[in-house]
Amino acid sequence: IVEQLEAPEEKILVIDSLREHVVKLSLNIYGTHVIERILTNFEYEYIKPISDAILENFLFLANNPNGLCVIKKEIIIENKQANYGALKKEISKDSLVLIQNPYGNYALQTVLENWDLDDCEEIMSNFYGKCILLSLQKYSSNVIEKCLERSQLFLQNCLREILMNDTSSTFPVLLRNNFGNYVIQTILRCLPNSQIRTALISEIKRNIECISDKKVTYKWKKIISSLQVR
Repeated sequence: IVEQLEAPEEKILVIDSLREHVVKLSLNIYGTHVIERILTNFEYEYIKPISDAILENFLFLANNPNGLCVIKKEIIIENKQANYGALKKEISKDSLVLIQNPYGNYALQTVLENWDLDDCEEIMSNFYGKCILLSLQKYSSNVIEKCLERSQLFLQNCLREILMNDTSSTFPVLLRNNFGNYVIQTILRCLPNSQIRTALISEIKRNIECISDKKVTYKWKKIISSLQVR
């Protein structure tokens, strides 16, 4: 029905009927599809009340498997619209909670995939000083990888944070960690051929000798060898 509505009066009627039930429907396994269709099919002038309700309950919805689906649509649709500034502020405020949540981290990934770089970097700045810790966690490491791929500024700051720490204790942990090792691989992949990249490879070589797990050591030697061949 939502997809077939064309007359303004019909769209207004639907919005007025549902505006008090947005959160309840967004959390429901079936209702979430209705809210998603409204966001996708109605012009912004009609969905503003729905958007307002989503914004008021952003974190609650983003950390729910059904609510997340609505949040992802909202992030895409709200881009540069009336609630964009407020939504960006809310995401930035909640970013450290979202990045570590099994569902909320996907909200951040949606932002990184769809918003302008300047706005993304504003949100990424909340992770400075915490990149190592976030790289070691299952959900947050995925977002850190996305940040590294999206922004050279974030890449340089994250790498500086890693190298400024005591690498003799930090590096072996990152290299053998199930999630941290992919972050280091992403840094290597995204770094241009430069002295910094060479220095990072040297640091990896030096630290893999401290890892007792021979499989991990062999894996990193293979990765480094492939990079040097290229």
